[in-house]
Amino acid sequence: MRRKNIFCASILAVALLQGCTTVPPAFMGDPNKHGFVVVEGEAAITKQEAATKTLTGAPETSRRFAEIQEVTLQSVERPTHTVRGRNQSGLTWFSDLEPGTYRVKDIRLNDERGEETYQLPQDGLPETALSFSIGAGELRYLGYIEITQFIRQVVDSKAKRVIELSHVPHFNVVHNRDEMRAWEHVYDLYARTSWEGLLLKKIETVQKPGSN
Repeated sequence: MRRKNIFCASILAVALLQGCTTVPPAFMGDPNKHGFVVVEGEAAITKQEAATKTLTGAPETSRRFAEIQEVTLQSVERPTHTVRGRNQSGLTWFSDLEPGTYRVKDIRLNDERGEETYQLPQDGLPETALSFSIGAGELRYLGYIEITQFIRQVVDSKAKRVIELSHVPHFNVVHNRDEMRAWEHVYDLYARTSWEGLLLKKIETVQKPGSN
């Protein structure tokens, strides 16, 4: 009876493992026809609320972090063609990109306080920072997108309404913040698929942050 229980537990563990690493067929892609791209990031949002424009007294300041929930790519050759990535743990990836040139069109943030979408490029971020070309069987890491937002509100406490609002986002791209982690994450999902060999080769060539 004990051996039977161990056998059943082993079968269940394998089934659960396969379930965790299953990728929907529609998002599998074919290395002979498609490219594979990953991008990651996070937003740090600082909000300051005051009762007067001169910020007399102690304004209330709060800070929160929001993961990137969705990234949309736009084809440069066909501007009407857009592609949305698959997202998990702040990482977005595209495993079925047709060969061509693309740019990051917009980024969507979503946390417990709401949703916000940013069109790119914005606030000094050059067009080339998030533009790239991809070929069939090619794997590319775009980088880690840092979004820093400062939101200042002046509130009329009697009328209970905002009388002034300034919202200043700033964008930065770190091209090797932790590329290894990104590829290892998607490898866990795409192991035992046609991408496995290419992903392994990519991981072998990636430099760890801080290495020469």
